[in-house]
Amino acid sequence: MGVDVGSPYNLAELIRLSHVTGGDASQLYFFDPRKLLNKPDFKEIINIMTVGIPESPHYMPHIIEPDLEEFFSTYPGRIIATDITPSAIPLPNFEFYENDLILIGNENHGLL
Repeated sequence: MGVDVGSPYNLAELIRLSHVTGGDASQLYFFDPRKLLNKPDFKEIINIMTVGIPESPHYMPHIIEPDLEEFFSTYPGRIIATDITPSAIPLPNFEFYENDLILIGNENHGLL
């Protein structure tokens, strides 16, 4: 899940990563409080960067708004927050389960 990702390039990379790692079993969510996906230039960059990915609801982000807490309270799996700290477990060493939700924060301020 991208949480307030500020760059269309980074969101496009999340879409591509979702496609490569999970295929149809993967689902990408995006919390968009600034309504960036409504901007034509944002959409255009994402469309260009995701050429070749099948047009499928599995590969396009599902917008979560406005209540992120409600979404978390009803999500059926674990919610995993990513962070860059000395005590963080490197993602390649982490044991994931089928319904895990990985949170990836804003490029500048992370998961505030």
